[in-house]
Amino acid sequence: MKLPEIEFAESLFVPSGIDVSFMKNDERFVLLTSALVQPRIEIDGKVTVSNNLWKFQRGNHLVEIDGEKEKITRCEQEECTKAWSVHYVLVDGHESPILEFKNKFIFNGEEYSLFKRRLRLSFLARRDEAVVFVGGKVFTHEGVKATGFTRFGLSLVNNGFTTLYTWDGASKDIPIEGIVLRVQKGEVLYTDLRNRILSNDRIIGICNGIFDLISKGHGWILGSCNGVARYYFQGAWRDLETSINVLKSDGSQNFLGIVSRRKALIFDQDLSLRYRFKESVLGIGLRKAVVFTGTKLFKLDLVNGYDPEISKFSEGVIIKYPAGYSLEKSEKLINVGSIVENGYVTETLEYLGDDGKEEIVISSEFLSLPLKVQLAVSPIKIMFYGKIYVAEQNGKTKNGDGNAILSGKIVLSRKPKAKLKLFISIESMSKDIEIDSNKVELSIPLRIGWHENDAIPVNFDLRLEGKSVSKAQFIVPLIGVEKPKKARRIKIQKGHVILDVDRYEGEMFTWDNVRVIPTYNQPVMISHIFTTNSKNKLGKRINFSVKQGSVLIRAEDLIGDPKIEIEGNQLCVTPVVNLDTIIQVYYATHVYTGFRSKIIFPLDPAYNTIIIRLFIGNTTMEKTFMFDSIRLGLITAVRSAKALSQTTETIGALPLSF
Repeated sequence: MKLPEIEFAESLFVPSGIDVSFMKNDERFVLLTSALVQPRIEIDGKVTVSNNLWKFQRGNHLVEIDGEKEKITRCEQEECTKAWSVHYVLVDGHESPILEFKNKFIFNGEEYSLFKRRLRLSFLARRDEAVVFVGGKVFTHEGVKATGFTRFGLSLVNNGFTTLYTWDGASKDIPIEGIVLRVQKGEVLYTDLRNRILSNDRIIGICNGIFDLISKGHGWILGSCNGVARYYFQGAWRDLETSINVLKSDGSQNFLGIVSRRKALIFDQDLSLRYRFKESVLGIGLRKAVVFTGTKLFKLDLVNGYDPEISKFSEGVIIKYPAGYSLEKSEKLINVGSIVENGYVTETLEYLGDDGKEEIVISSEFLSLPLKVQLAVSPIKIMFYGKIYVAEQNGKTKNGDGNAILSGKIVLSRKPKAKLKLFISIESMSKDIEIDSNKVELSIPLRIGWHENDAIPVNFDLRLEGKSVSKAQFIVPLIGVEKPKKARRIKIQKGHVILDVDRYEGEMFTWDNVRVIPTYNQPVMISHIFTTNSKNKLGKRINFSVKQGSVLIRAEDLIGDPKIEIEGNQLCVTPVVNLDTIIQVYYATHVYTGFRSKIIFPLDPAYNTIIIRLFIGNTTMEKTFMFDSIRLGLITAVRSAKALSQTTETIGALPLSF
């Protein structure tokens, strides 16, 4: 199956739910719809849209769209609420309702038996009278024997002649009695009232139903009889497709386009299938075609069809196709190169599968062309050669956190063009590395627990974007590495401690014997001085200065007398400190660490001391306070005995000197 050359593709807005068809003059196409008002949409070398105004019917409502603005109008007349359906026609620039009841139609108070609409033409009929609505005007005809729509227009059959209305609003009388299919170069093709198909009064066929013409060439006719596509040639009729849509189908002297459910077929004039499209609206000229998908319009060159070129190489396939299409493929085919040149795309695909059968689909919004490809490519196989070295006696790897090293070589059966990742898992551990060659040296730190066996399984998973390409498991030997006999001494200054280390060092591992020696020294570090002055103040009770790189802090008495209260059987202590910093408060066997707040301790008369510590950097301030704990205990007991509900009493405290 060929691919037509795409000349251009443009987005085109047409409201959903309305009928669409193409009319043409040679290679110039006009898009017509069933909307009451629509922009003029022409397709030649480009798409030309005159304005953005649409007026059309949706249900019983009238919808107006102008650009991005949408307005819905409901018929508010009382008769509209009673009607089964409401149909709108355009009269002198205004929308007028036609009310449908069980078996009648009401327009301007007049009753009719029939109403029909096709694209921009519509009519009402009763007995021998017909009222035609076209281009915002109304025409009334008497003596009408029959009416009928075709792709060519609306026919009103009278005695001795037929009045034909075409889609541009023009009308003329033709001296035949029938539904006009085509008028061209002295030939009138029509169906008479006996369902016969005639060409200038010569009978060429019979359709017991509705016949419509799709296309006509030299000696052949393509039409639709009750939804069945029929091809006439040399006096014989041949059925092609069923359930076709005449408005979406089209043809010319060179190509025939038939649209049915879920597909659109384009034939040469000798009925050889040339293209297969998705269901869409076709307009077909002598060599060009337009395709409307509902959101996008394409213009195609049907003559310059192209067969996709597929060539295989040792690792995959190369495919060439016209620009404007996209490639759909499985995850096993990886794009490793793409070139656009002279209107064609060439893609190089590496195959990372294992069954060799793949389907590649060249697609667009109107076309989906599947291509079966048989690939004789072997899957990538993984081989591993190596060991796991484990440090004995609590050794650790020089690089990374672990006590073992997976060391060896990964060998792939072929070098991948795509960049892959190799996932290596041992027990619950997992590591990953990028692979861009078929040979990779490994030295990966691991943490291995104690094992009874001298070998463990190692899993290898080659992946592309999270999808597995190839897997393998190898049983890898464990090799123990002993600690060297000689060590070197290292001292590491940590500020408040010194680490005295005896380090035993091998090729892959180190063993450290560490002794920790405290220094009781942790310098105060001030990271930022708020002004450029050498002296600064923080509040009223503390200040500091910087002198020769040292920080000098001078502080007033920052710890005041605490507030001590009794609440029930609890001792409540509220520290008084003049700096927001960390404090510690000790009472009996209890301690509080945090910022200043009301602190509650269990009252224990055996203890009469409260210690408050305050921390500034690495400096500690401390004060001890004593109170009469026995007296407070007796007061508490008496109050409890008398069942007093409130027992809070403030007691002064006497500070002790340091």
